[in-house]
Amino acid sequence: MASPLARLQAAHDARATNLRHQTVALDDFRRAVLCRLDGTCDRAALGRELGGALEGALAWLAANAFLLPAPAARRTRLAAPQHPVCAPGVRALFHHRADQRLQGDQP
Repeated sequence: MASPLARLQAAHDARATNLRHQTVALDDFRRAVLCRLDGTCDRAALGRELGGALEGALAWLAANAFLLPAPAARRTRLAAPQHPVCAPGVRALFHHRADQRLQGDQP
């Protein structure tokens, strides 16, 4: 899956912005691949639609930071435990501010 911005740019131009915020030139085939990486098709369907050079284009897009991490990897990263030293302090600050708001001390 590719970012919505990269897919939009690839649909209209031969350059697109990757996840490193770099603008990268794309050939016509890589543009076609990038435009279709919205998560609605699997590799087999993309291969049938676009032909045999798909794996090379996907490898190039991955190497140039156009592909988003898999959903399972994103969930794992978000569910990772917080730093043990910082987490209690952040939680205490959050609860302190929430208490102040409930008491009307802050807007």
